[in-house]
Amino acid sequence: MAVSHEVAQKIINKKNLYCQLVDTDQYQRVAGEFMLSDATSTWYSDGKIMNDKGVELNFSSALAMTKYCANRFKNSQCIHAISPPHLEQIGPDEVKAVFIIRYDYGPKGSNAGKHCTGGGYYHERYVRKGEDWFLKDMKMYRTYEREV
Repeated sequence: MAVSHEVAQKIINKKNLYCQLVDTDQYQRVAGEFMLSDATSTWYSDGKIMNDKGVELNFSSALAMTKYCANRFKNSQCIHAISPPHLEQIGPDEVKAVFIIRYDYGPKGSNAGKHCTGGGYYHERYVRKGEDWFLKDMKMYRTYEREV
């Protein structure tokens, strides 16, 4: 089913807000302004759930995901860029979205150390709450990452 321009713009704005919040270390705002508290998120690479130093990147709540990210990237500078999404209305209050993601990160305040660039696809599900839309489920499929 086609997505109205108004709904599409709200979802695009939400995803842009997410990128701005994570790039500026405002993880505490992600849960309330972008994700529902019970939103799930999982990161994949090569068809498997990613693991970061023993932490499986498969989270059952917004708080769990934002707590991990705030700790993992507290000494990093990041930038995320997204494409216009492919959107599909799957119910009156539910939309599927696929965004291309490109990201770069490295140590805060330094050109030395490990810097990474990468990208992939966000497969997401948004639901309407009142007049607004929030992320309910996010799966990130990394297709590329390179240390520079």
